[in-house]
Amino acid sequence: MRLSRTTLTTGIILFSIIGISLGYLFYSPTDDQFEANYRKLKSAALRGDPTSQMSLGIFHIYTEDGTKEGLMWIQKSCDQG
Repeated sequence: MRLSRTTLTTGIILFSIIGISLGYLFYSPTDDQFEANYRKLKSAALRGDPTSQMSLGIFHIYTEDGTKEGLMWIQKSCDQG
């Protein structure tokens, strides 16, 4: 049986997505890496980067910090379009 080009391409794409998803699922940064990444994100958000502000807002909503600060960052991002 010969596979069509579309079937082969779809298989490769699905295999890649599954591999990336598994890598993301099992990756857990150390506390030092997490703190460094958080500081970079917050620094960019404070400089006015709307993408960083949105990411920081979503982070705060899904953590123990609560939604108030998260919504503030999302609003800042939305105000910039």
